[in-house]
Amino acid sequence: MVDQNSSMKKDVQFQKLLKDRIKKLVKDKDLTEYIVSQKQILSELDIDPIVGAAALNFLLQEQFYRAEEEKKFKAERSQACALQNMRMFWYRIEVGNEHRISVEILKQVLVEEAGVERRFIGRIDIRDQYTLIQLPNGMPTELLQHLKTVTINQKQLAIQRLKKRPGKKHRRKKPSASHKRVAAHLLAKS
Repeated sequence: MVDQNSSMKKDVQFQKLLKDRIKKLVKDKDLTEYIVSQKQILSELDIDPIVGAAALNFLLQEQFYRAEEEKKFKAERSQACALQNMRMFWYRIEVGNEHRISVEILKQVLVEEAGVERRFIGRIDIRDQYTLIQLPNGMPTELLQHLKTVTINQKQLAIQRLKKRPGKKHRRKKPSASHKRVAAHLLAKS
């Protein structure tokens, strides 16, 4: 139902745009060259002018929708770039596959309960008993406290920020130059 309404709105939007542009063209431009060209095409194809106009309308509508999709794609790509440049932190919530959670349900809860914009919700990794999620730096404490009490399928989120990135192994730091000097000095003494 939503897709059909969206499609109908686009059709109305396209028709209005088309009418406005045709009105302006007829008023402002000399279309003689195009009229001759159109008559020649219609004659060669042996089709009714109304059918020819409908075919042109169809082609323009296809182009319009392609342009709309391109705009949407560019907007999504720009949002993804903004997300890449934003510092994100990993959080753990105590709801997972066992609790019949999905990415969409989780995003919906974060948007409705926490007011987090969908575009600022990073990667989501749903495990059996818990979920890992990336959220932007600077999440207000009050918001995190509220999210701890929110429930999905009778299970509290109990959100908590992780100290380090999940799955990243802790590496030992390399010894500093001063440590190396001390070690060399001790070895020289022995």
